[in-house]
Amino acid sequence: MSDNAPKLCSVCAAIDFDKLFFPDPAPFNPSNRPPLDPCLGTLQEILDRSEECEVCKLIVDAHRQRYIRAPYGCSTNHPDFRSEVPGTEPQIHEEVKKNGLRLTVNNEPIKCFLESRIFSSDNTLLDSTDGLDPETGGVNRVLLRLEPCPWLAILANSITLQALWPPKEIQTISNGICLDGTGRMIGSLLDLSIPRRWIKQCEDEHGGQCQKPKWLSDSDNEWPERCRVIDVKEHRIVDLLPTMRYVALSYVWGSSEKARQSRFERRLTRENLSRLQQPNSLGEIHIPQTIKDAMDITEQVGERYLWVDALCIVQDDPTDLGHQTARMDLIYSKALFTILAACGEDSTSGLAGLPGNPRDVFQRQVKVSSSGLHIMPLVTLSEEDTLQFSSWNTRGWTFQERLLSRRSLIFTNKQVYWCCDGTTWEEESLLDIPGSTAFARSYSLGCYDEWDDNEAKFSLESFDTYITQFSERKFTYPSDVLPAFLGIIRRFEHLNNEKIHWGLNASTFDQALTWKYGQNRRDETYTYSFGGSTRSVPYPSWSWLGWTGFIGGSSSLRIREDYDKRDVGEMKSLLAFYSLMSDGSVSLIKGTSLRRVNDYGKEDVVSKSTEKPSQDWIDDTKVIGPIKMTDISLTSQLESLQLDASRQDFTPYDTGRIVFWTSHANISIQITNRDGIHMETSDGLVKLELKLSSPFMKKSYYRFEESLNEDSEAGGSKMINFLRRKPVATSHTISLIVISRYYGFYEGDDEVVKLNVMAVEEKVPGSGVWSRIGLGVMKEEEWVKLDIDWRMIILE
Repeated sequence: MSDNAPKLCSVCAAIDFDKLFFPDPAPFNPSNRPPLDPCLGTLQEILDRSEECEVCKLIVDAHRQRYIRAPYGCSTNHPDFRSEVPGTEPQIHEEVKKNGLRLTVNNEPIKCFLESRIFSSDNTLLDSTDGLDPETGGVNRVLLRLEPCPWLAILANSITLQALWPPKEIQTISNGICLDGTGRMIGSLLDLSIPRRWIKQCEDEHGGQCQKPKWLSDSDNEWPERCRVIDVKEHRIVDLLPTMRYVALSYVWGSSEKARQSRFERRLTRENLSRLQQPNSLGEIHIPQTIKDAMDITEQVGERYLWVDALCIVQDDPTDLGHQTARMDLIYSKALFTILAACGEDSTSGLAGLPGNPRDVFQRQVKVSSSGLHIMPLVTLSEEDTLQFSSWNTRGWTFQERLLSRRSLIFTNKQVYWCCDGTTWEEESLLDIPGSTAFARSYSLGCYDEWDDNEAKFSLESFDTYITQFSERKFTYPSDVLPAFLGIIRRFEHLNNEKIHWGLNASTFDQALTWKYGQNRRDETYTYSFGGSTRSVPYPSWSWLGWTGFIGGSSSLRIREDYDKRDVGEMKSLLAFYSLMSDGSVSLIKGTSLRRVNDYGKEDVVSKSTEKPSQDWIDDTKVIGPIKMTDISLTSQLESLQLDASRQDFTPYDTGRIVFWTSHANISIQITNRDGIHMETSDGLVKLELKLSSPFMKKSYYRFEESLNEDSEAGGSKMINFLRRKPVATSHTISLIVISRYYGFYEGDDEVVKLNVMAVEEKVPGSGVWSRIGLGVMKEEEWVKLDIDWRMIILE
């Protein structure tokens, strides 16, 4: 044991750090647990003690380092970032300018607590049946929780400490100590022996779990056809053969105008293809630093071939471009591993930790126990150091590139991670000891985001999560939204024997239509090759692909699975939905159940309600094509529907519209700034469970604003009127159509029969062509009281 005693103040010396970081793996007993969240005092007190106490100095300096990286205490690209004074530009606080960190919030001293959280656990302990407490055994990390919190974001990360056993301490300790899950010192440059060891360890220990994962099993005989790779030894482009191992790169080129222009100058084209296939020819073009570094990493770990989109797809050849982008699932899944460049802002940034791009890491270790235990802060001091808040994580194409990879080597600003189906390792912790049974929870690592939930890849449970994660990604070309998701769709369809139609699963299509939220309609069109021709069709309003902003999935597959487990009947579609083809023909969307009126009560899940709901509103749901222009009352809709009689010799293609018969009603509503949306009835206002799109709601907000302005001009304060939430209402007439039966997650949800209704607006009055503007739920008994009619709807 080291003779050097820890240099601690009386407050820190009283804390049992061994117990904070290493809870006892014993049967549950409250006495086994350490005191909850020890308080080190205020930050001012910690600052005062920092000259005499190494732990206090570490805490002060770690927070100073955070403020150097994020002067407001939080990254400005954090979604919850806000100014301390609403309506003003954020300012660096005077205390930060003076002391390097905040000491108070609204004149209240900030206190620092040590909050212990489980980081890694031993699988053998958790799998045992001897009543072990799941919060004991393994290794903890300790958050420096500040109260009141000075970060200008609600969910900003706290600085976190980890346990560390320096080599010299390990050599002097005779009794066994736990190294699994403890810290590892890293430098400004990456030790390349670490990723080399990770690759070998994964191949040797994980076997088929990572080599041939379940989600890839159907593609054993498939190979990326007509694909090219970079030969990193000969610096040229070569054809990819099935016998060749290769690495893939996932990166961001950059969204600035300069970045876009440089991409045109640094890409593979029909003109330079033959020239760049010659040895050492890549020196002819100025390759961005990120690609150069990826080539270097590929060679350093013993591989020879690297796939990079800009240099392996002929960018000005629509046929090659379309073929390759449609098979991204094969390109990334067949790669030995994928390098994820989640550091920097664009392709010129390079990979952090390589020569020429050293990392600025703050890693100071402090001895806290006579046992030899040391502590040090994680290198991820602020959100910008994590994958979730990287520029890479905001881009549309990168989402599927990671999911489709069997293994990923992830470069962030401060460290490198390894992710595969078997495990996740990080550079700064010892999770990769050969033979170790330790595992870390995904939320504890900086290479996941808040939606990662350890669900099996491409499983039924994961699909809605993918939609939510993907929905807020950004695109240089927004029309790429479907192509950038096609690889996921292909894997999901093959694994689950499902069919996806414009982003919605066909087997529960009526329920899949009930996705939520969305900000604005997407104006771009989807272009695809069909029948030897190129077609462009608008993204449909009924699909989440047709909207920008946050999307909440419908959970239709989860609900169906839940109903199957409860054995209470089958989920059946009330309606039949058809795709509208370019020649006016229709095609039933497989999975939707065509039912006759007299079958309704027998086929549906039995309601526990004592009231028998009326079914008189349901009529014949079968659509018979072709849909003629006389059926939709307005021939001017020919162009918008892609129905062109002069082009009937072409192979019919999907227009992105769906056609179905359903129940329709016009209703009058009131939208208030206080309590939402109400329906006007003869009995008064009835609260509606209805969410309308942002463009529609903006019309009401403008009227609210006008009302507040009028009151301000009359002598009142606009801000006071707003804060007092003066009631302001606007009236509208909207159209509702029935989409499906409402199925809840819990048994009690079905005691009253409810319907999913969609708010729609007719693109041109009398045309019969409608667009989605919102979604809601209504009791069936309330629906039948409305002035309803049965009509055919063409939904764009």
